[in-house]
Amino acid sequence: MIGSFGRKSQFATVSSDQTCRIYNLADGEALLTLIFNEVLTATVFDAPCWQLFVGNNNGSIHQFSLKNPPRKLYHHIEEKNSLVFGGPKGKVVCLAINITNTVLASGSDNNLVCIWEIKSRQIMKR
Repeated sequence: MIGSFGRKSQFATVSSDQTCRIYNLADGEALLTLIFNEVLTATVFDAPCWQLFVGNNNGSIHQFSLKNPPRKLYHHIEEKNSLVFGGPKGKVVCLAINITNTVLASGSDNNLVCIWEIKSRQIMKR
């Protein structure tokens, strides 16, 4: 996923090695590696690149704030300290956010699309 195309544009990747990596788009510099406890399958930034959403193999979506990112290059995500959108099970295969950064859409491998209110992390529509 690529964030807004400003001077400090970033892009993020997710992998089956349980990591989400964030890079500087201009020079490819690694900015942050988030290490989770599950296989990651999808990611999306909000418009200002302040929030990162990461979907996994188990159907959960994690929300991570990038406003004050960790100072170290590697950061382990603890389940108990994580904001999680919990819902229908099935591998998350795609994520998208509306232009006002208030609604998140997720698609899963069981052909289910969910529309989430970001503030409450509740499903608005299936």
